[in-house]
Formats: sequence, C-alpha cells, structure tokens
Amino acid sequence: MATLAAVTVPQAPAQAIIGGATAGHLRGAVQVNARGAYVCAGILIDTRWVLTAEHCVEAYSTQEVTVLAGSRERGAGQSRGVIRIEEFGLGDAALLQLGSAVTQMPPVAMIQPGLLPAINTNLAASGWGNTVANSPWSVLAPALRVCTVRVTNYGLNEDGVYQLQGVWSDGIQGSGDSGGPLSNGNHVAVGMTTHTRDQERAFLGIALGDPKLRHWIDFEKARQPAGG
Repeated sequence: MATLAAVTVPQAPAQAIIGGATAGHLRGAVQVNARGAYVCAGILIDTRWVLTAEHCVEAYSTQEVTVLAGSRERGAGQSRGVIRIEEFGLGDAALLQLGSAVTQMPPVAMIQPGLLPAINTNLAASGWGNTVANSPWSVLAPALRVCTVRVTNYGLNEDGVYQLQGVWSDGIQGSGDSGGPLSNGNHVAVGMTTHTRDQERAFLGIALGDPKLRHWIDFEKARQPAGG
C-alpha cells in the first residue's frame, strides 16, 4: 500500500447509529456491554475473539465487560464473559478474548491483509447506538441498524496505521456505532467505526486490512490461544 498523508481525526467517538434502517444481517456485529449496559458494538472475528474500539472498554475491567452475540435485538443473544482485554496502542482498537466460544453466529470474514477499499466505495455501518443526532440523552436502537457510508479518503495516523475517512452517503443523516463493522457488499468487514463528526457528516474508521493491526491480532491470539 502506498504511504498517504495523515488523516484528521473527527472530534468525538462514534456513539450513534443515526438514520439508516433495521439491519437484515448481523455482518459480524455483536453487542459490547459494561456493568450491564450497552456501550458499543464489536466485531466477532473468531469464535472467542471480538474486536472493538479501545475507547469503549479502556475504563473497565474484564469482569465488568460482557458480549452478547447472535441476535439483532439489543439486550438479547448469547452472553459471553470476557477473560482478557488487549489494547492495540497504535490506534483505537482493542481485542476481547471470550471465556467460551460463540456458537449462535459465525465470525465475520475480514478483508485480506494489505488491502484497502477503493475511494468512493459504499460501506454498511452497523450498530445499536444512539438514534437521535446531537442528543445529550441516549436513545438506543432496539434492534441492529445499518446505514450507508462512502469512503472519501484513507491515510496514516501518527503511528502509521491506515484509517478510513468518509461521509454518510444514503441521503439521510447516518453514522456508525463505535466498534461496529464497516462492511462491503459481500458482508466482508473492511473497517471498524471509531469516530464521527456530525456537523460535517463525516466518519473515521480503522482499516482492518492494515498490516500492523493484523499482525497484532495474530500475535495476541497466538500468545494466549483460546482455551489456553
């Protein structure tokens, strides 16, 4: 991949799934809860591993975090405890190792390492977050929602990790939910939403094809294999 200019990070973590429609497919999305309440979406990348945004879980211990998988309804699904949280450190990403395997949904397919979606590609952003724009109160989606976003640029953050930058493109206000998948038309996860800037209808996500991110994921999974 060519080296590109650094991208500008939007001002706030993504905490909403504004606009869009009720999702017909999970696209690998799971619910990340802390202290019994929904905090963010996550991506099931293996039967015992969830990728989510670091800012979603950095304030919590493993005992406080759980995952619900296999249901589009918020608060429903197969519950799994978290036995390990690892922070990426080079971008807004964290890995959650689950205490037992998820069996009610398959892990998502991820884009091949080293690949990025083309500029102007439309992606599906999924999540259960706030459904009211610029609201001080959370009005969480009762079921998984999905909206269309368009990739307008990608570049490197200060640590040399590829980020996807784009805008909401479905004609209505819509943004992704932190930790939720950014998927292509084949339901392959190519990114993960991390930040939004509502006033500019912009979003930022980490590129799941980034070599540093994928090396870190493989390293952490091998360092303490599931079941080990």
